[in-house]
Amino acid sequence: MIGRAALAVLLALAGGAAEAKTYKLEGLQIVDPVAPATPRNLPEGPVGATASLVIENKGTAPLQYLGASSPAAGVVELHQAVKAGKAIRTRRVLSLSLYPGDRIEVGPEAEYRLILTGVKQKLQNGDTFPLLLEFEPLGQVEVMVEVGGRTGPGSAGGKKDVFDSTRHNKTHTMGMD
Repeated sequence: MIGRAALAVLLALAGGAAEAKTYKLEGLQIVDPVAPATPRNLPEGPVGATASLVIENKGTAPLQYLGASSPAAGVVELHQAVKAGKAIRTRRVLSLSLYPGDRIEVGPEAEYRLILTGVKQKLQNGDTFPLLLEFEPLGQVEVMVEVGGRTGPGSAGGKKDVFDSTRHNKTHTMGMD
């Protein structure tokens, strides 16, 4: 039989696991960076992956997203999904303005998607990897992306039309992803 103290510890641990991880740099907040595990049936060698997170500007001045990198991948790019008739096309975002109060969801079903190419090893549930995001004028913020667990923002759980919002960004058309 579990004692009351042990039960309290278990409940506290379970409650803590449900809380989102938040990284802060002045008014910038990066919330709940997660990535799905690599499917087991993929061949060995570099693969692609996605990461999900929320970027919030809780400050009083605009911020500019400038890019991302990770030692876990050869290239990390932010893409924007755009409706083109009945099709959805994605294009690389070179920079993205975040005005005070902006909250941007980044994920596989969101308007913005973080694409990792040339991932150096398969991502397994429970793994973590560093992701470095750069914002002007703040500089760089490093977050740890957790593999597995919740699917994160912009996943199929958040059904909404994410293509109605407009953002001030510079993009480069890359075609279908």
